[in-house]
Amino acid sequence: MSSDSGFKQLFAFPELALELLRCAVPELWTKRLRMSKFSRVSGSYIGPNGQQRHDDMVWRIHVSQAHTIYMVVEFQVTQDRLMRTRMQSYISLLREDLIKQGQVKPGTAPIMLPIVLYSGRGHWKMQPGLDTSPLQVLAGLESLQGEQKYLVVDRSTRSVVVKALIDLDRGDERKSDPRRSIAILSTWLRRRKNAALARTVTDWVIARVTKQFPDFNDEGNFEMKDIHMMFEHNFRTYTELLEYQTLMRGRDEGRAVGLEEGRRAGRQEGRQEGRQEGRQEGRQEGRQEGRQEGRQEGRQEGRQEGREEGWREGQWEATQRERRHTVMLLMKHTGTPLSTSGAERLAAASAEQLLEWINQLDKGGSPQELVK
Repeated sequence: MSSDSGFKQLFAFPELALELLRCAVPELWTKRLRMSKFSRVSGSYIGPNGQQRHDDMVWRIHVSQAHTIYMVVEFQVTQDRLMRTRMQSYISLLREDLIKQGQVKPGTAPIMLPIVLYSGRGHWKMQPGLDTSPLQVLAGLESLQGEQKYLVVDRSTRSVVVKALIDLDRGDERKSDPRRSIAILSTWLRRRKNAALARTVTDWVIARVTKQFPDFNDEGNFEMKDIHMMFEHNFRTYTELLEYQTLMRGRDEGRAVGLEEGRRAGRQEGRQEGRQEGRQEGRQEGRQEGRQEGRQEGRQEGRQEGREEGWREGQWEATQRERRHTVMLLMKHTGTPLSTSGAERLAAASAEQLLEWINQLDKGGSPQELVK
């Protein structure tokens, strides 16, 4: 796969087209652009002589209602002295084609952004403008000398993503670091979350790194992270990588099995500890509830017993009062005098003593304790 056709596949994605625009024109308005503003335009034209011409790639970029840009990209792996003339021809044919299609009104000039993406060794040495100084321009013809400039993006770009692609393509191996380039692309692709883009970039990278792994055999399952691993661990062969991946998968599977077994054991231990803690808490709660219920029942029983004892005491006091009154009536009826000390004994006498005195008076006797 040549660099030209390979880069055409890569920069056919708006993600990389936007990346290229931002490194070619590092202005604030390019940082605000989104991929939805990009659309592909055919780069094939028919010249006045019927000869067909092709641009490498053309993107229409809708910046705002007032500004639409046509980004013309040429991919170069070698220095080209005629690049200025070629670019001027491409731009002229593109303008003419846009007018024919009704995309641009006659008499107006659409905004053009010509870019040369150079992936060869070193830096682009050609002047990006039409230099007319060696020619002696006749008076009156100065304003008629046109000039078509273009921007150059090479390995000196500040975009780490575009530089990584250039370094991996046909850059100077002594000045490039494949491990770093692959790490940058792996991280960038992971953030884009575009499966088609990831597959295209990965296949492109594989085609350029397999020379370091003669036994490499990609079956379409290779990912950028796998390539990163190949360089990160300095494997000498692709077989070593596969053995390492097998070892890692075994370790991951073992870790997963151990994790599941640990979860099950932990759940079992947790249930046992939970039951023990539940029983302990249940006993404590049961004791508390039992004490509470016991106090309530005790109060109820105490109130009942108190009522019964009070009733019995009340009955007993009533019996004493009746018997004391009976003794006083019998003594009055028999004419037996009640002494002062006898009145005190009568007030303090028990129910049994009162009953005995009643029996004595009923038989006609006089209780000596009451008359003394």
